[in-house]
Parts: sequence; structure tokens; C-alpha cells
Amino acid sequence: GDHRDLHSFPTRRSSDLVESLIASAAQKQSVEASLIRAVMRQESAFRPCAVSIKGAQGLMQLMPATANEFHVSDPFDPQQNVSAGAALLKQLLEKYKGDLRLALVAYNAGANRADNSDPAAYPAETQHYVASIFAELGLPQIASTSEDPEGESSSAQKPPPTSSPDEPQR
Repeated sequence: GDHRDLHSFPTRRSSDLVESLIASAAQKQSVEASLIRAVMRQESAFRPCAVSIKGAQGLMQLMPATANEFHVSDPFDPQQNVSAGAALLKQLLEKYKGDLRLALVAYNAGANRADNSDPAAYPAETQHYVASIFAELGLPQIASTSEDPEGESSSAQKPPPTSSPDEPQR
């Protein structure tokens, strides 16, 4: 019964590949590996061939325009896809001055949505997407209606970029 082991091998191998792609993209873009992984889980459930109804492609669900912007010749090539997805996350985090919630809304629903909407008006799918990623990253969930009147002024919402204890430094 050797063939069963062979059968399970590709899955394990591909997750190793994805992890190494996440690690190198994280390092290159100075974006947390855990964030790239959480976005990928929500976007494609780690399936390199995933395609959404709207036409987003691959592990990080790049729209064709995004793929072009980041010079991706094959969106189903995991290395190109993860690299571009991480670059997009980095770009959005810079655009929104480190506000992860807005960056994720823009990644999921487009920058127009992030720029012009009251959080309560985000599509349910986008609210769920952001909540799921915050949960995976162990970040506090912020209700879409802010009860804290001081919320705007506290600039200390971005934790320092220390690596989480369960992720050894490489």
C-alpha cells in the first residue's frame, strides 16, 4: 500500500511551498507573514487555481488589472501570485497609513469602497472577511459602530512589528 502515501504527498509538499512563498513575500514587502496567510485563507483557501465569480484569480485572488499592475504574467503561478498579493497589501497599508481594517476592505471590495463608505455600509461578505482575518491574527474586533468617542485620536492602534511568539524568526 505505498500508493496512498504518494497520494498524500503533493498536498503536504504544496503547503510547504506556499509557506515558503508567504515567508519570502513577507520579508520582501515588510508585511507580516501571518497577514498574508490569513488573507490567502479567506481569498482562496490556499487553492492556487481558485477563480472567483468576479474573475479574481489564484492564491491571493488577484483581479486581472491588479495582476497587470504588478507585472504578473501567470496569476496561477503561486510565486507570482503571492508576491503580487503581498505587494498589494503593502501598498494598501501605506495608502491607509497602517490601518489594517481599511487595507483589508480595499483588498476585498476595492479602494472606492474603503475610501467612501461608512463601515456599516460594507457588504456583509466584506465585514465577515475582515472579521475572519482579525480573528485569525488575534486582533480585537472593532464593532462597525464606534462606541468610543476617542477612537479617532488614538494613533496607538498599530502594534509594533514584532513577530508573534508562534512564528520563529528565520
